[in-house]
Amino acid sequence: MIIDKFFMDILTLKGELIYRGYSERTCQIYISTVKDFLETTGKEIIKIRKEDVIRYLDKQGEKVSKNTILIKLNALELFFEEVLGLDITKDIYKYKREYKYKLMTMKEIETVIALSRDRERLMYNLMKETGIISEEIGMIKVEDLKCADKQWFLEVEDIKYNISTDLARNMYNYIEKHRIQEEIFLGRKKTGLHGTVIRKKFREKTEEVLGIKYGLNEMRHGIALEMWKRGEVDKVTEYLRNKSKASIKQYFKNFGYDLQY
Repeated sequence: MIIDKFFMDILTLKGELIYRGYSERTCQIYISTVKDFLETTGKEIIKIRKEDVIRYLDKQGEKVSKNTILIKLNALELFFEEVLGLDITKDIYKYKREYKYKLMTMKEIETVIALSRDRERLMYNLMKETGIISEEIGMIKVEDLKCADKQWFLEVEDIKYNISTDLARNMYNYIEKHRIQEEIFLGRKKTGLHGTVIRKKFREKTEEVLGIKYGLNEMRHGIALEMWKRGEVDKVTEYLRNKSKASIKQYFKNFGYDLQY
């Protein structure tokens, strides 16, 4: 069978899906979609072009709904762009609603964080892990970092954010290194950073590193999307502070992600 030639590629895809913690149903859909595409196209991966993907999706559109097509496109995007590092599926907007912005992928988020300076790296990791918003970042004081029953957390404006031991350790190291006594994240005037400054620096950094100007919301919702795909729907509502699963689902649908709960 033709698919035998792609055994290692499919295995790599499966490993990536498991690593991300995607639900069993999502894994099945993504793997079957990629297998069917490779079987139908009948080409070596190196010879596959964007036109092949569009032709395949057009054909599928004769049999399935538009929402199903979006799911298939998402599967192919993950396989080619994030597993294989190819741009075959990049900028295929034919099946998606035109939208001014797009969500950040986990690969993009991790790249930006890794290439940021100490202060920004710590802030972005904090946002990634807790969903804390930029306006609250500047309010965090040394005394807000606490531990109870071996669980670290931040208590900001009466909101409690659980954090990992590694993140807590990194925060303490940062505090000690810069001899910080009050607000942890300081601006030039040695007062807490304003949210507009944090948002501006993030946009500048994403443009510098990725060539795309992303906002913090595109990062937060990109992370929330990964949670949803792992089946952590309740965690998404807490992370985004939105109790309406229906409205969150509709938001993702605007970006071409038809998710279930």
